[in-house]
Amino acid sequence: MPVIAKARAMRKRMSPPEARLWVALRRLRARGYHFRRQHPMLGFYPDFVCLDRQLIVEVDGAGQIGGSNRTGGGTRRSRARGSRRCGTTTLRSGTI
Repeated sequence: MPVIAKARAMRKRMSPPEARLWVALRRLRARGYHFRRQHPMLGFYPDFVCLDRQLIVEVDGAGQIGGSNRTGGGTRRSRARGSRRCGTTTLRSGTI
């Protein structure tokens, strides 16, 4: 499946915790935080990304265990290294 098509499909099947967080993140637009859902980057589909603020938000859960948001091989640790190389900060549900 092409990258964009996969990202669109993933946006349609958000988990309940992701959907609740998305509602909260959308309220932050007035403060200058423009988040994107399942934005393809670094070979992965982070749950939420604010490109202007270089911020990635991941909601951990059952879907993450199987690696359903990956485009190819890799682990959470390799994603974290990749995000640091790009200068982004990653927040996980346990740290929010």
